[in-house]
This record gives sequence, C-alpha cells and structure tokens, in this order.
Amino acid sequence: MPVGLGLVAAVVFALGWLPPLARPGYELALATGLMAPSLVAVASGLEQRTAPRALPEALRRALAFGCVAALAACAMAAFHGVRTGFCEPREGFTLFALGPMAGLVMASVWGLLAVEVVRATHGDASRSAWTVLAALAGPLGSLVCGVLAFYATPMVFAYDPFVGFFSGSFYDTVVLADGLWTYRLASAATLVSAAVLAHHVERKASGVRFVWRGRPFEFTLGVAAFAVTVGSVWQGPALGHWQTASTIARALGVTTAGAVCRVTHEPALGDEAKVVLRECEVHVRELSLWLGIEHAPPIEVFLFRDAEQKRGFMGAAHTSIAKPWRHEIYIQNEEFPHPVLRHELAHVLAAELARGPFRVAGTLGGWLPDPGLIEGLAEAAALRDDELSSDEWAAAMRTLGVLPAAGKLFGLGFFGGASSANYTAAGSFVAYVRAHHGAPAVARWYRGERLEEVVGASILELERRWWEELDAVRLTDNALAEARLRFDHPGVFERSCPHAVDRMLGEAGPRESGDPERALAVYRAVLDLDPGHVRAMFGIASCHDRAGREREAAQELRGLATSALLPEAARAMAAEKVGDLALRAGDVDQARHWYDNASGRVFHEDRLRTLELKRHYAADPVGRAALVSLLVGADEKGPNGVEAMDRIGEWRAGAKGDGVPAYLAGRQLANAHRWKRAAETLDDALAAPLLPRVLAEALRLRIRVACMAGDGPKARELGPRFAASEVVSPARKRWVETLVARCQ
Repeated sequence: MPVGLGLVAAVVFALGWLPPLARPGYELALATGLMAPSLVAVASGLEQRTAPRALPEALRRALAFGCVAALAACAMAAFHGVRTGFCEPREGFTLFALGPMAGLVMASVWGLLAVEVVRATHGDASRSAWTVLAALAGPLGSLVCGVLAFYATPMVFAYDPFVGFFSGSFYDTVVLADGLWTYRLASAATLVSAAVLAHHVERKASGVRFVWRGRPFEFTLGVAAFAVTVGSVWQGPALGHWQTASTIARALGVTTAGAVCRVTHEPALGDEAKVVLRECEVHVRELSLWLGIEHAPPIEVFLFRDAEQKRGFMGAAHTSIAKPWRHEIYIQNEEFPHPVLRHELAHVLAAELARGPFRVAGTLGGWLPDPGLIEGLAEAAALRDDELSSDEWAAAMRTLGVLPAAGKLFGLGFFGGASSANYTAAGSFVAYVRAHHGAPAVARWYRGERLEEVVGASILELERRWWEELDAVRLTDNALAEARLRFDHPGVFERSCPHAVDRMLGEAGPRESGDPERALAVYRAVLDLDPGHVRAMFGIASCHDRAGREREAAQELRGLATSALLPEAARAMAAEKVGDLALRAGDVDQARHWYDNASGRVFHEDRLRTLELKRHYAADPVGRAALVSLLVGADEKGPNGVEAMDRIGEWRAGAKGDGVPAYLAGRQLANAHRWKRAAETLDDALAAPLLPRVLAEALRLRIRVACMAGDGPKARELGPRFAASEVVSPARKRWVETLVARCQ
C-alpha cells in the first residue's frame, strides 16, 4: 500500500505543474479522476490478494486505504494551490472531494471486489496478472461506458463512480456539477450496502454463501442503501445524472416535422419551432449543394428554451453542439435568423463525406478527429451577420500578428489559444482551399486524405498563398482595433482562474441593479484574480452608477477612456459611456464631445448608429428622454423598456416628419415577437425621413420581419434599397442578400 500511496501522490504532484491544473479545481479534479483510481484499484487488489482476511476486515482495510489515498491526493492539490494561489478554495476543494477523492475510495473497494472475483473464479488470487486485470476493469470499463454513452445519447457530460464529473464542453467555463451531490449520495449508499453484504457473506471452499447474522436493523439498512443505489440509476434523468434522446423528447414534449428536419421542443416554443424548421429545411438544401451531397439524411433538431435548459439535458450551455453520427443538433432558442443553426447543420451534413464511427474529419480512418477541419468546414459553410467576412477578420489577425499558423489549426493544437481566433482562421483557410481547389478537394480532405496529396502542395505552401490573399485585403484602423479586442486575448487554458472569474461575472451582472454594492465587491474580486479583465472594469463603473454615485462612475469611465493599457475599442466604449452619463444629466455639449471622441474609434455599424442617434437628438428634450430611457436608463435602475415605449410614443406623436421614433418602436415590437405590428410600424418609419445609418438598419430589420412572417415578396422588394446603402459593409450586404434569397 505505501507504493500505491506514493504513486497517487506523485501523479497529482506531477499534474499540478501543468499550468491548467495548477490548483484545486475542475481541470485538476478531472485529470486526477482519470489517472489515479486505476492505481488505487490495482494497489488495493494486490495488497488484499496475499492476505485473505474476513470480508468485513478486508473491506475496512480497503476503505481505509481509499481514504488515505484520497487525503494524499488532496494534500498534493493543496500544495499546488498554496504554490500558485487559489481561485475558489471552497468550490475547488468541494469538486475535488466529490470527484476524485470519493472516486479513490470507490476504486479501493473495487480492488477488493476484483480480488474476490479472481479468487472465486480461479480458486486463489495469488496470480498478480489476473488481479491487476480485474482491478483495472472497473475504472477503465467505467470510462468505456462513458464513451459509449457519449456515442449513443445526446449527452456530452458524464458522471462516473471513479472520475466524478466531466462537464463535456471546454468552452463553457462555468462548471455546474449540482448533480454530483446526489450522485455521491448514491456512491455512499453503494458502500453501505457493500459493508452490510460483507457482514452477511462467508467464504467457503465451494465459493461464498449468505449467512444470517441476526441483525435485522443492519440488514434493513443494507437493503435500503441498495434501493437508493438502484433508485438513483432508475431516476437518473430526473436527477440529471444521464439522459437519452427519448428522455429528452418526453421531457420537451412536442415534435414538429418537415421534409428533412424534425424539431423537438417545449409546447411554449411552438411558433419559434416552426421558424427553426423552415430555416432548417432551407439550410439543408443550400448546404447540400455547397458540400456536393446528393441526398441529405433526416436531421433531428433539439430546440431548448435557453442555455441553462440545454446544459441540464445534454451538458453544453453556451456552446452549441452537433453529433453528426446521430444526425442530431442541440441549440437554444434565439432570434431569427438563428445564429448557429447553419453551422451545426453543416456538421451533420458533412458526416456524409466522412468515415469512422463519429463521421467527422480525422486521421486513422476517422478514429482520431481533426477539430480544426471539423470546425473550419462548418465556419466556411456558415453565413454570419457581421461587419466583416471571415477572410477579412483573418486578414485583420494577420496584420495584428495573432493569426494562428495553419499547421497548428488542423489537429489537437486547435484547442490552444483563443477559440474565436481559431474558429475564424480555420474557416477562412478551408474557404480558401474550396475556392481554389473546389468542393471535391475539401470532401476528399474531410474524408481523411492528406491535404498535400489532394491539392499537390504542402500546407506551408498553401498557407503562403492564403497569406498573400489576406495581405491584399485593406482594413481601416477601427476594424483592426475591433479585431484586437475580439481576437488578441488568451484562450481558456491560458487565462487566470477562468472558471472562478466567469462564475463571478455571471453572479455580478444580474446584481448590478438590485444589489450594486455586492456586485461591486464581486467585480473587485474578479480583478484580484484577473487584473486586466475589461468587463470587470466596466462593471465597477456600472455599479457606481446603479448606486447613485454618478461622479464616481464618470471618474472610472474617464480613466478607462484614457488608459493606455486598454485596447482602443475598449477606450472608445468607455468614452461612449461617459457621454451617456452626460446625456442623462442633460449636458448636451459634454455628451456630444464624448460621442465624437468615441465615433472616430468605433468600427461596428450598430454602435455607430447608436452614437449617431444619441448625438443627433441630444438637444431634443423629447427625443433625448426617449433614448435615455431606452439605452441609458433615466435613473440608477437602468434602461426600462416599458417607460421607453411610453416616451417613444409621445415622441412619435409629436414628430410627424421624423421616422426615427417609429423605427425605435418597430424594433421593440420585433424584439417582443409582435411581427405584424412591427411590420406596420417599420413601414411607417421607412415612409418618413431617416438618418442614413438608421435607414439601413430599418431596412434590414424590416427584411428580417418579412422573412419571419414568410413574406418573400416584401423582402425581395426591400433588398435592392438595402444593397444601395453607402454606410453598410459589403459583408453585411452579402448576408442580407442571402437572407432575401432564403425568404423566397
């Protein structure tokens, strides 16, 4: 046993020197749970095989060894926490205790069970090889079961008796393992039932036999504990321990079917599901042509109410997931057009090109997935409503020196660095290959052939040609500043305490209005963990504003607006917020000064339009009051949609020759899914004079409303007017053009 304890301590000690595993938390708990239980099971089995004690005594020794091994692992984790600093000590140690520490106790007991099985089947347990194999069968077999569950169900998460909890998506940094408490309650019940069984079983030459000990309370306790174990498995879906496609479909309750797509959803999402179904059918037709697929398979779309419901059912919250081999995608309800539906459908349809059990791009016959090619193809096929195309964003990264090398994009290196940069760059590179070598070349590459053999050039040569095209793209300084804010930041494994920081930010945001002092303390705690976190800096200013301390808020924001340590785009955002405070106070000159300061550094059309509106109507008392209620907040409680609609109505009634208030009203109606009324109001706005940027957005919104209602002719009528706008980027014009085409 000392050797086993030393190995466990050495494993955790070694793991803790890897930067992502340097303190008690999810990653270290997962890595420990994957590696240490096998060592403990083998060590426990080998120790028990040569000293056949009575079963109760053997079980006590196994439990004691598991507990000591768990404490040794915990001590090493604590050592690394002291060495590098803790992020969330309570949460980290709780996850470590309920995960691998409890798993090591289970593994030690499994080692004893392995010995008993070998002894019963071979007459003795003196042969180490059989004992080692039987001991490894538990932890490794459990992992195999987890992989099979991943393959056979929608789940990407897993609860495991030895590992603890696997959240499924590395991009969802907020790890919620609420079900781990009930899962470990079932683990404890299993140990209790095993202890009672050990007291009622004796070894005999012919095997083992049950012996009544005359302890009815103890026996009843064992039966009850066993019932808890069985019940936890039986009620796994209700407890959140496991799900299948059938259990999710029953829980959601409704399926809406089309020619190719089926959407499973809650009854309350009936209208939204019909829109998603219509989108799905159109995307499938277009993507089939794009990929060169003759026949699309039936596709199941699970449409969840929100990210948290999706997390509860299949494990991924803010990360959308597809399982191509199951022809299933899992998305949450969002605005039309759905921002990720086409991307996820591309994954499923690309399965018709791929090999292997997972039907994705990869080597070794598809057994080793290539995440860069998988995501790059989906990004290249997707249509993004954005100011720049993926090629233009990649060109911006190239100019800034943060464009990932093509050789690192395709393979497991894809998970290094920032996900936003890797997804965009991979999409741009795959689109380049398709544009110059055709869809069949991409299909062969996706099917598993080496890219060099498909196109007759090395990846370095292809990268050089790709770079030449990117270098020819001309971008404004503001676009580069926006790209720096978007892409030039560390990936999840390179950030400081990402789980703690993102959980705290999620807690602080909703508290800003109701409990600004508590939110302020949380934001400051975030900066203690991650001193350069821009969102936390802005959160502090917002908390001062919500608490009625406008002077302190303005001071914080002015500091951010002039800080040389922040990206240019963040400084522009701070300048705009200083202008917002002045606008609310009625200081027109100061408001316009700060809006002008921001406008010269802002890139995105949406923000430029908002700045233009606030600056233009700063001196109009009625218009200013409406915009403050809608965008800034008339008091410390923040923006109020109900009050804003009331003020917009007053503004609209008194400004017959101005279409802006009608546009603002139409936008609020569209946000509320009042499509018919939104269409009428936006038509009124388009019949009156509008600022150029507002006119472009009103046209785009009216086209979207028309498509939502299935009114293709109206969308087709307005398309040329939008395309003629001089303030809209070419990328966004192309996106609206494809939207109009899909509306037909």
